[in-house]
Amino acid sequence: IMKRGILIAAMALGLVAAPRLWADSLFFAVVRPYAQYDSWLPASPAAPTAALYRDYFDTPALVNFGWELTSEQVDIAVRFDMRYDFWAYITSSAHANLPFVENGMNPVMDFNYPTVGYASWGDGNALVSFGRRKLKWGPGTYDIALSDAAPYFDNLWAQYKAKASYGTWWANFVAISMDRAAADGGNYYKVFEGAGSSNDPEQKTVLAHRIGFENSFLRVGFGELNVVYGVSPDLQDIGPLLVYHHLYQDANSNVLMSLSAEAKAGPARIFGEFVMDDFTLGFENSADKPTSMGWFLGGEVGLLGGEKFESARIDESAYALKESTFAEPRGLTVGFEHYRTTTYLYNRSNDAGKFTVPDHRFTFGNGYIDDPAAAFIGFLYGPNTSLDMVAVRHESKRAKLELLLKRLRQGSYGILDAYVQGSNTLDWYALTEPVSETWIAEFKGAYALSDRLRIEGLAAAAFGDDPGFRIGAGASWRIDAR
Repeated sequence: IMKRGILIAAMALGLVAAPRLWADSLFFAVVRPYAQYDSWLPASPAAPTAALYRDYFDTPALVNFGWELTSEQVDIAVRFDMRYDFWAYITSSAHANLPFVENGMNPVMDFNYPTVGYASWGDGNALVSFGRRKLKWGPGTYDIALSDAAPYFDNLWAQYKAKASYGTWWANFVAISMDRAAADGGNYYKVFEGAGSSNDPEQKTVLAHRIGFENSFLRVGFGELNVVYGVSPDLQDIGPLLVYHHLYQDANSNVLMSLSAEAKAGPARIFGEFVMDDFTLGFENSADKPTSMGWFLGGEVGLLGGEKFESARIDESAYALKESTFAEPRGLTVGFEHYRTTTYLYNRSNDAGKFTVPDHRFTFGNGYIDDPAAAFIGFLYGPNTSLDMVAVRHESKRAKLELLLKRLRQGSYGILDAYVQGSNTLDWYALTEPVSETWIAEFKGAYALSDRLRIEGLAAAAFGDDPGFRIGAGASWRIDAR
């Protein structure tokens, strides 16, 4: 109900504002025929992974359409996607998003839309956004606290900047409503794994606040995220100026601390983040939650100047709301990033208390299916992981290219495995044996024939313990009508 209320309120705000801003509004449609080969498909329906969900949402919908209203201070958008039915996608080869090429009408039969629906207002100092869209904190390609790995969040985002002679102070508050129908297990895992949660579905809400400082060469931020589960949040949870950890609501709360920093010198920047979920001191009870934390460190240098890629809003990522960074996506840049998450990061014994994004989805092939961990609120690869990544990016007015080379190492203990406290816990720091190691190369590219017509493609190859490859290509054409 809360999630539907967010979407209805966002759309209602748009309808109220529309008469005064009608000249800035438009209806749009995007047509995106796409073909691919994915060696990871068909996948096992018994254990869909977060990577499978990412591949699913990376596959473009054949058609999406909607309405936008934009002005100097207002941005309102709602978008409906005619996407592949999820069950048909994971249980077939899904070679194209065209109906009747294979799987009948299934390539356009996903009814879990919209993926975008929000209203926002902002000026030079304040910004308020309400609705459904991607969100992201932090200066890295990925983030360990709040990332854009999930397809969207139903959220309220509020921020304010106060300028001084030596820089700018800023504050940010975020509230996210999760799908409680799948937040603590559901018929998907009960049917296909026989290991459904012992608890009924529970309410799950994420409340986060962050403060920081920035000037022309330095940016730092400190914040907390609080997963409140099993109860409705009250004023002590919502208070943006409270210290969530010091509320000590352990039975229904999971608090994560985040500290990030970014520095710039000429064409180069360095950046990093540290997060802590739990920290067990020597004098604490052995039954306390095991230590869990994560961090990343990276650097990037611009080698050639260039222009920014010019394209109308086509992808879901074009509607994302992201924290400001010193990254300049233009010209040629080369960077390296190292990410590390420990064994128990994001975890709790109750599925609803984990830093995961549940998914409750209607499919024509199998009815309603539920997954309590379809994505992570933070790092896209989750806990118990080490990632080394080289990133090469080039952006010009007409072309946008990205090459990512990754060494991914993951321990065998996963987010849905039993959460053991006390003397029987695993090593909190070391990757749990056996450790898988996979080398990955990912390439994405787009060439714009105009700002509304482009060709695009991707290729990915993995070697090691999870080998496979994926290649896809297509075209996108956006049509606007005022």
